[in-house]
Amino acid sequence: MSFTVTSKPSTSLSEEQLKRMEENRKRALQLKQKSLSGNNLTNNSNITNNTSKPFSENNKPEPNSTNKIHTLNSSPPKSSGQISQNYGKCVYLESDPTSRFEILVGYNKDLIDLFKTISSRKYDPDTKRWNFALTNYDELLLKVKSKLNNSVKLEPLDRVASSKSTGAKFFLIERNRFEVQVEYNPELQDLFKTLNSKRYDPQTKRWSFDLKEHDELVKKIHDKFKRGEVNLVPLPKFVRDVFNDLLNGKNTPKIDPSIDFEHLKKNIDIAIAKSLMPFQIEGIEFAIQQNGRLLLADDMGLGKTIQALGIASYYKEEWPLFIIVPSSVKFMWKESAKRWLYDSLIKVCKLKNGDCVDEFIQVMESGRQLVYPKSKIIISSYDLLAKNVDEIAMYQYKMIIADECHLLKNNKAARTKAAFKLIQNSNRVVLLSGTPALSRPAELYSQIQAISPTLFSNFHDFGMRYCDGKESRFGMDYSGYSNMTELRLLLEEKILIRREKKDVIQELPSKMREMVILNPTLIELNTRALKQASNKMEENLKGMEKRGALLKYFQETSKVKAKAVCEYVNDLLESDKKFLVFAHHQNMLDELEAELQKNKYDYIRIDGSTSSENRQVYVQKFQNSEKCQCALLSITAANSGITLTQANLVVFAELFWNPGILVQAEDRVYRIGQKNSVMIQYLCAKGTSDDQMWPLVNEKLNVLSRAGLTRENLSEASTVNGPKNNAFKDLIDESSDTLDKKVEDKLKINPDKHKLKETSKEELQDICLLLDDDDENDDDLNTVDFSNFDRPPVKKPKQ
Repeated sequence: MSFTVTSKPSTSLSEEQLKRMEENRKRALQLKQKSLSGNNLTNNSNITNNTSKPFSENNKPEPNSTNKIHTLNSSPPKSSGQISQNYGKCVYLESDPTSRFEILVGYNKDLIDLFKTISSRKYDPDTKRWNFALTNYDELLLKVKSKLNNSVKLEPLDRVASSKSTGAKFFLIERNRFEVQVEYNPELQDLFKTLNSKRYDPQTKRWSFDLKEHDELVKKIHDKFKRGEVNLVPLPKFVRDVFNDLLNGKNTPKIDPSIDFEHLKKNIDIAIAKSLMPFQIEGIEFAIQQNGRLLLADDMGLGKTIQALGIASYYKEEWPLFIIVPSSVKFMWKESAKRWLYDSLIKVCKLKNGDCVDEFIQVMESGRQLVYPKSKIIISSYDLLAKNVDEIAMYQYKMIIADECHLLKNNKAARTKAAFKLIQNSNRVVLLSGTPALSRPAELYSQIQAISPTLFSNFHDFGMRYCDGKESRFGMDYSGYSNMTELRLLLEEKILIRREKKDVIQELPSKMREMVILNPTLIELNTRALKQASNKMEENLKGMEKRGALLKYFQETSKVKAKAVCEYVNDLLESDKKFLVFAHHQNMLDELEAELQKNKYDYIRIDGSTSSENRQVYVQKFQNSEKCQCALLSITAANSGITLTQANLVVFAELFWNPGILVQAEDRVYRIGQKNSVMIQYLCAKGTSDDQMWPLVNEKLNVLSRAGLTRENLSEASTVNGPKNNAFKDLIDESSDTLDKKVEDKLKINPDKHKLKETSKEELQDICLLLDDDDENDDDLNTVDFSNFDRPPVKKPKQ
């Protein structure tokens, strides 16, 4: 026997609330029943229509038809078509069908979380639906498919007979014009002809229009065609925002006319104002127009340093100024700041003219070093900043310069994160790069974000538009490039200014020289040999003894500066530019070659041991191979007879006292076939023989060279009187003129056997160079057999 016990559930709800709940339940059941009956009716009608007639040539279903036919052997659809949490539809947004779509779907938390990752998302609380920009349509479907593992099915947008739908995409081709990439459609062609600014290019078969007619064209397409007949992709919102004035018919100039040279002269250091070339003035004016936030991407040798310091001078009231640079050029930037920003430092630090400003310019030399409170200009390498960013960021830097900013291309790198920690709180940000990654736009994104964080709302939109974004087996691939003209125009309008040498060649001298201060922390000034050689130079020496001391000091300088030279050359190699490196001593050439091999760079080396046949092979390799980036050359063995015009940068790792030979070496690139202005860099180490040699060599170069010097070097460096300097001056003067015959006779008649055995091959070569007074026949030096100097000459019997 079984018993059923029922009990009335206890509740605290009132009778009125229970009654309302029951009414709601009944209404929900009615709506559900109505929905099911309508769906079944639709399905039944489809089945009837599809099976009432056999297929014939005239009634075969179209391949892209949305009307699905299921035979006995085909799988039925997984969903009945009813909107649920796992099934939805994409439809055009009724209020904005040309640019947005919405999703009809039941509540699904995972799906909503995914919606929130789409940058253009919007939620309508009235309809309780999410809608998105059409530009994010493919992204959303890809994410639903990949991240939700097909647990949710979304019907795509109804293209209305997609085989007949016409695609139309808009692209910017000029600052004030856009182009339409469209399939042939007679109705669209007729519509295009109604616009006043229409222009047809028969070669590309594309139409273009003034930017001010963009919105009008979008509206006309929307009014003329039914939804889905034209798949329209107008210019993205971020493009329309940047060119808003032109869209509204206002032809605003890129630079405010009030920001002119007269305005600059009143607000920047007079030393800078007097030295600027016209295109450099334009660069500073553009920076001011953009409120001191820009990417200055001029070619190497066009004076990015002086322009950046000119911008810093304009905003001096917002200092301290923080400068981030590669380690190898920290002290070069210090020298440039002392030279160009002296007036600004005097004003900011409240000093008097003639006061020393060194103590207000701080170079960070270790990760433990703290920023001095009185420092107005702080210079740090990227690596030291990454190690010490928390302490450095304790101060507010409203003005920041970042040299070689392509080092910030990886937003996950420690140096990028450290730099951004400072940049995000700065009013003015000047990024410098001679090689912007315009062919690899994905590498530009982090630099764009540093200057203008709101230009692009997210990387995906940027990547899909300009990096040819597409899905791969490993996820989204943004390694390509697309719409590069539009990207360039967009950046030039907002943050970028770039001039190549060919663009300003008329304003440039044909050859420019500059002195580069090497990183002193890498120069071993405390070696015993260097100190002895330096002290020897202080003695009152004469004749050959003086020359021997000079050569020894010169040789020891080569040894102690080699490490710093290697660091500088390594930084140059990251720029992907071809260049020559001249050196004199064997140890310098060897260390540079070892560095190139260690980092797996392709290069050539030509020195005294290179045969004539191999010289030509190496020259052809450098001239014709894109991978061969560096030519490592001996000053005395490769200063003539070869042409290397594929490079327009020449670096001298060491100085040399014969200016004629230096000019001949420079002319390996400065000759017929060279299409660009040539940049010559002399690397100098403080505390070595370079201190005495550079002012003297520079003075001689001014006389010998017709091109003159760049305004960014230290051509005005003064000479210092003293035994060392006087000895070098005598040596350089003699190397430029015919030597006294007595010196030559002394060398020939009185050879010191023991001294010759201790003399290196390079020192003997140096002595021969001192005796040579014909710059046009320097190739003869390459044929000298120095092995004969290892023993005294054999005395031949009289004939």
